[in-house]
Amino acid sequence: MKVVYHPAVQRDVSAILRYYDALSRRVGDEFWAELQMFIKAAAENPERFHPVTVHLRRANLRRFPYLPYHFLFR
Repeated sequence: MKVVYHPAVQRDVSAILRYYDALSRRVGDEFWAELQMFIKAAAENPERFHPVTVHLRRANLRRFPYLPYHFLFR
């Protein structure tokens, strides 16, 4: 599966990384690693994730429960 990002993704992820990097560079790095892991998993096996609509699925990140993050993909 080819991964193509919506234009707003860079803005949103940059804001999240600034937030976590302000707390701890390690936390920012961990968020980035988890996001990349879930994007790769979604590309390799999209049916593993919850359907939202007929053409859209949702992947929930797990390690950041206080500000739950997810991404939608098709």
